Amino acid sequence: MRSFLQIIFAVIFLTATHPANAQISADHWLGGAVRVGPSVTACNNGAEGAIQYDSNNHVLKFCDGAAWRSVGATVPGSDNTPAAFSFTNLTGQALGSLVYSNTVTVTGIDPDVVTYVTGAGSPQISINGGSWSNAGLISTGDTLQLRQVTAPGVSADRIASVTVGTFSTNWTVTTRAGALLIFYTHTSYTGNFGGLAAADAICQSQAATYSKPGTYKAFLSDGVTSASSRLTFAYPIVNIAGQIIFSTDILNQSQEANILRVDGDPTGQSLWTGIAMGGGSSPDHCSGWTSASGNGLGTYSWIWLSNVLTSCGDPRQIICLQQ
Repeated sequence: MRSFLQIIFAVIFLTATHPANAQISADHWLGGAVRVGPSVTACNNGAEGAIQYDSNNHVLKFCDGAAWRSVGATVPGSDNTPAAFSFTNLTGQALGSLVYSNTVTVTGIDPDVVTYVTGAGSPQISINGGSWSNAGLISTGDTLQLRQVTAPGVSADRIASVTVGTFSTNWTVTTRAGALLIFYTHTSYTGNFGGLAAADAICQSQAATYSKPGTYKAFLSDGVTSASSRLTFAYPIVNIAGQIIFSTDILNQSQEANILRVDGDPTGQSLWTGIAMGGGSSPDHCSGWTSASGNGLGTYSWIWLSNVLTSCGDPRQIICLQQ
């Protein structure tokens, strides 16, 4: 909603530049009203912040840069209760990730009404596919979508409560249940596999090929982004056989492990990581995993974070962690 001072400044502007469409009553200095007339001005970026009076609906409107929006008190005969709508609840979502709702069309309100969203996970709304915010004005026929960040733990709910006029509804997003799955890829790659995003895509593809549901990212660091900043960790972490590999603190331990290949093969392998103890980036990361020259840091599948330094031209598997 526009502030009172913004409205006053808009009145002054309209009075100075559009005298036929904006008037101030003669007794306004003595406590009288400010009178704003109807306007033929198109609402666009140049008119943002302007106001007008809609004599048909008996409501004050302001230009938000795209459309004239109603402000002020409820007028007789108005309808602030939209037709009931709902957002589809989501389950099995990745931890700490940004997720989006289905899009609904709001109907049955006249004139515009305020809509806003509250809840954990920094929920926001988007009207007609526009920018994301906590609140806005919405009209009949406008679309509405929500987004929020999921909880950091397993089997956890986050509820976004959205209000449109006098109507409210909730959107619940639940994170996946149980332990995180860790595996290494069936295929080996030199250090020139295309960077972190390419490695994430490889992990997701391998999971789909071997029917492992969920979202997966590569357990990798490069010279810019550390594993601790790009991955979400929840415990326990288990291998393909369901055995607990890490019950805590995956980034700060060197220990015997039993990470298996995505198809369950137990054969030990040397794996790429680029990860220094603590989750930071090692200086050995094959130029951000885009070069077969130099050295890259890795680990053995049976001794975790064993800091194996190998040539970037040698093929190694990639570790994939569920998110």
